[in-house]
This record gives sequence, C-alpha cells and structure tokens, in this order.
Amino acid sequence: ARQVLAPNWPALLGLPLLMFRLRRKRLDPLAITFAVLAGLYAWGALSGRWALGRVIPGMVLMLHLALALWAVDLEKSVSGGKGPRLPSLLAALALGAVLVFSALGFTGAVKGYLPGASTSYYKGFSVLDDYIGDYDVVVADRRSSNALPAFAGKVVAAGSREVPFVFIEDQQERGIDIERFFQPMAREEFRRKVIARYGARYLLINRASLRFAPDALNRLWSLGETVYSSDDLILIDLKG
Repeated sequence: ARQVLAPNWPALLGLPLLMFRLRRKRLDPLAITFAVLAGLYAWGALSGRWALGRVIPGMVLMLHLALALWAVDLEKSVSGGKGPRLPSLLAALALGAVLVFSALGFTGAVKGYLPGASTSYYKGFSVLDDYIGDYDVVVADRRSSNALPAFAGKVVAAGSREVPFVFIEDQQERGIDIERFFQPMAREEFRRKVIARYGARYLLINRASLRFAPDALNRLWSLGETVYSSDDLILIDLKG
C-alpha cells in the first residue's frame, strides 16, 4: 500500500469529494467509475491478477477530475459573491499546495524527458527494436528496464527498490536477482541461472549507468554474442 500511496497521496483529497458527489447524485459518473476501478484493483490484489494494477492511473484521474470540478465550483461561488471569502480562500490555498506537491512529484518523474535535460542515457534505445522481438525477455539494469519496454521487448524487473512496479507477485525476488546479476563480481554460474530462470534472450549493458571496469564488462560480454553496440549500449544475444 505504501508503494502505491507514496506518489499519489495528494490526489486522495478528491476522495471525500467523490463521496459527496455520490450522495448528491447516486449515479455520478466519476464516483461510479472510481468505485469500479477500485473494486478491480482490490480483486487483482486478492486473486493474484497482478496486471489489474494498471487501473491505478484511472483511479487517480477520477480523483483529479473531482478536485478540478470542485475548484471550478469554488471559483464560481467566490466570483459570484455567493460564498464566504475567507473559507473559500483557505480552501483555494490548500488546493494550491496540493497541486504544488503533485507538480514536484511529476517533475521528478519526468525530469529526464524535459527540454534541456540530458537524453544521453536513453540515446539509441529506439534502435533496439530492430533486434529485440515484442516478447523477448531482456536482462537489463533496473534504470534501463524502466525505459526499454517502451522501445522493445520485456524486462525482468523495473521500478526501483523504493517504488517497484505494483502487482507483480515476485517483484522483490526479481529485483534482487537483477541487482545481484549486475554486481561487478557476480559469478557466471549465478548469472546463467538468472538467464535460465526468466527465459532471457538478450542482455543489455548500458555503460552510462553501470560504469563497469573493463574486466567486469568483459565477463558480462562473454555471456553471449554481441549483436549491437554503440557508445553506451551493448546488446548481447544470449542464445548466440
């Protein structure tokens, strides 16, 4: 629960607003949609259908819309002289603070993609689609794994230790395997066990994030046949 709430807690201020909307109108579309998505999320958590974690953005969107519509109603009330100004002002300030916190969290998540930000880390990822099939599993460090599925293939583990991707039953074990796999002194026997365990077809070495010494890099290189290499990325066919 903490992993889900940490990036989304400001939106929870919309929850009482959805309840109010439901009391005012039993078939309020925002409240009903949120309730359905929340039910799917709970069912996924209880039944092990981890893919249903994808409903979280939809739930957060309903909360955001409830907050936005409340802000519109508040603005109309204040500008029309129908509501007390001090409580309305305090409510507006509280909403503004929530929006600031939300913006800070959003900026932290996308700062690598903002204009002027360094894009060297992701340079060349689009080329990998020429080599990696849609269903090929790729062993890559966790940071590279966050971006790779947008271009090609599937990964063993993504997210981070603090905020892993939700609704993946063995996410902790996968994360530990990947962290140990990319330790410079990891044994080849262990690495090959990880490759076999997850049915990996490719190994992606991102020198921009791993920064291995030459001997450690060579040990990774020896696990298969290099099919693509650039300044930062090395793609190794593990079946080669």
